[in-house]
Amino acid sequence: MTYGALTMQEEETKQVASFKKTVAVVFAATCLVGAVVAMSSLAVNRSASAVNANRNKGTLAAVPGVAEKTQEVLNITQYGYRYAIFSFIPCCTYPEADSCDDCKMIPTVQGMASSDWSEDWERFTNAIDTTKVAAAVYNFEYFTSDSTTEVKPILITWAAPGTQEKTLARAGYYLGSVILATDGVHQHYPLTDMAETYGDFCKQVMGVDPAMCDMESDFRNCPFENGICDDEVCASASFSNPDEQLEAGQGIEDECCAAMFAYCDDPLTEDAGCHPTRLRAVTRLCAVEDADETPDVILPEDEVETCEPECANPCAFIAEDDPKATYKMCSGCAKDGAMDEEAGFRPQCAPGAIDFMDKRCCGLHDACGREDSQNEMQCNALDNDETLCEWAMHKDCDEIVATQKYEAAPIGCCDGADGVNQMDCEGEFAEGDCPPPAEEGE
Repeated sequence: MTYGALTMQEEETKQVASFKKTVAVVFAATCLVGAVVAMSSLAVNRSASAVNANRNKGTLAAVPGVAEKTQEVLNITQYGYRYAIFSFIPCCTYPEADSCDDCKMIPTVQGMASSDWSEDWERFTNAIDTTKVAAAVYNFEYFTSDSTTEVKPILITWAAPGTQEKTLARAGYYLGSVILATDGVHQHYPLTDMAETYGDFCKQVMGVDPAMCDMESDFRNCPFENGICDDEVCASASFSNPDEQLEAGQGIEDECCAAMFAYCDDPLTEDAGCHPTRLRAVTRLCAVEDADETPDVILPEDEVETCEPECANPCAFIAEDDPKATYKMCSGCAKDGAMDEEAGFRPQCAPGAIDFMDKRCCGLHDACGREDSQNEMQCNALDNDETLCEWAMHKDCDEIVATQKYEAAPIGCCDGADGVNQMDCEGEFAEGDCPPPAEEGE
């Protein structure tokens, strides 16, 4: 089965409304169960039946991995995820889906959290826009005062305009299971317009104080009294303790820094923020290096890293037929949903993405390279004194093989020792053909 970029048909938007109505009904029914529990002992028994019915539904409508990925997103301190998107495998979203033997909703895309909330939101909407229907857990961050923020984990549902009624009905059936699996989110919100910005969603959908939503684009804690604080080049800048912002990419943008220094160099400027003592902190924030967005090298030197058009789809879809295809086709793609200028699209399959295969079974023994050895469990089962197979990162594989080859050579064949009978060192262990030993300390 092959998967191209997911496309959408233009049909009447009333079909989308039916899915959204289903979303509201199922979500409201789930919440109602909790409300009825407190009414009476009889209500407790009835609500328990309703809860059990919903939990049984979770085993009928398959949502494998959703609960586990949700808990990772909720633990933003440990994992650092801004969101995770759950969508149907491709065969579930077409009219002929009745022939799909394994219809399920799975985690497909995840994105890391950054200090640029608007950019995080844009990457999320770009990713979910490629699906017909989807749900997502999102750590929505916003200001609650001039100096405090809150992270609110929410469940977002999406149905693309023109989605088939059959697909919408199926989505409604799976939604109950998704709600149960995303335990811990604060509230559910439908995403109705892909053009909604972070500010739009914050104000119009979540109902946050507009002044707090607008602070996301302000120069936060601006050290100056006026003028430069409202300059567009400093939008979203944050003046804070430089000792807490030394990580690459967490400083102030070059354009804003140039504007601030020009502002203070102007003889007509009279601003306490331009005092040399305060400018020391500005200078340190401006000296922070930009984050390196160059994709990490993950393949050995003799293998080419590419970013094929198929990588516009989630790795989960590509890996369904061949897990190895994820790194063979997508190892050179930009990460975290960023625009890949060379490829010309935003890859959803890239190093670090859900189901991207970042390791392989390595070793000199033939068994390590077999097709059926290319998963962690099978490879580890081969880890013995004979095969020495090791489940390792792709880029480390050449060194592992070279080290095993060196250690397997007959004594003296690879160290230039005098008096060695070279007849015993013919073939791959002949003098000059031996791999170099690992340097001391490696």
